[in-house]
Amino acid sequence: MIELKKFLYGLFGAIKLNFFIIFYKLIMKKKIILFRIDSFAQITHIETIFKLFKKDKNVKLFIMIAPVFLNEVKRKFCKNTFNSYATNLALFYDIFIGTSPVMRTPMFGKKRICVFYGQPSKGIEYRTMNKKGFDILFFYGQYMYDFYLEEQKRDPKLKEQKYQIYITGQPKTDSFFQLAKVKDKSFFIKKFKLNSKKQTILFAPSYEYCSCLETDGDSIIKTLVDTGLNIIIKPHPIIFSPNINHHNNWYQKLLDIEKKYDNFIFYKDKNIDDALLACDIFFTDYSSVSFDAVAIDKKLIYWYSPKFYDKYLPSKYEIDGKLAKKKLWGNVGRGLIGYDVKNIRDLKNAINNYLDGKDSYLERRAEIDKYLFANKGHAAQVMVNKIYELLDE
Repeated sequence: MIELKKFLYGLFGAIKLNFFIIFYKLIMKKKIILFRIDSFAQITHIETIFKLFKKDKNVKLFIMIAPVFLNEVKRKFCKNTFNSYATNLALFYDIFIGTSPVMRTPMFGKKRICVFYGQPSKGIEYRTMNKKGFDILFFYGQYMYDFYLEEQKRDPKLKEQKYQIYITGQPKTDSFFQLAKVKDKSFFIKKFKLNSKKQTILFAPSYEYCSCLETDGDSIIKTLVDTGLNIIIKPHPIIFSPNINHHNNWYQKLLDIEKKYDNFIFYKDKNIDDALLACDIFFTDYSSVSFDAVAIDKKLIYWYSPKFYDKYLPSKYEIDGKLAKKKLWGNVGRGLIGYDVKNIRDLKNAINNYLDGKDSYLERRAEIDKYLFANKGHAAQVMVNKIYELLDE
């Protein structure tokens, strides 16, 4: 019954979407670009290119997203938003742009682009990829391309796909530089009502049962608060979901901690950018946001979560945990561009080293930054230019 409702909802959405596409394409003579995102948070990965295309009166833009986010996106971002159940039956578009390699795409069309929603992490990007659903891949830099070549060796079916591949850069990083030009760090410190004389740590743990928030959250937060520094915690957005049974009610606990300590902020915005720009030190377990932190040269600390490598990756994705520890796609830079801490003592030492000006990872971060990101600061324009080329073919 549920599947039937989804089908009918998708069919109705597709009829409505295609009506608008036909009108704007045939009557108004506009080029049609469809975007599909899986969550409201993924807007940050298309926002800069979306705004550039919006300036062009000859282009009409549509977004498809899961019904749960539909009204929010319509209200806050784009009125021409439709439910993602309509994706398969979308017709007559000129370009389709999706943020996830696993998402459903239109059954018809030859210009379906995957722009991804972050750098490769956990090594899962191509494990369940909708391989025949995309024709073109946009990579952020050499790292993404090297990972793709590595995955081709692992999966012969991936190698069979003859994708057009372009290294464009990551549009989301442009927003960091644009924000930084008009608002320096002091602006965000003031916005969050933080102590401007203290340094700021942004703690951004993942959400799985093996994340450091789940395994050691209480002791970690107490240690951070006791430093007297400004502490911002930005948990994974899924922490707000009532359907996750392993998060130990962290949402309410964080609200209580925020009331108790003046130097602690529970950051609830789905977009991490402002918090990232406000911090001096970025602290996580295995979040791919580490790569965004590298883009703006934040000091890094990683909490070692053995269950993630020894249990979670092997059982959920059949990924070799030992291999993941060695690879950038699995360790997200721990021990390479930031401290790898295994206990509270290590955490305190790492923080104190940074406070004392001991940053032995500075040069290595700069090297990795170049490896991760092409066209920093103007990646969105490069991507848009390439899409225009594809539109003209």
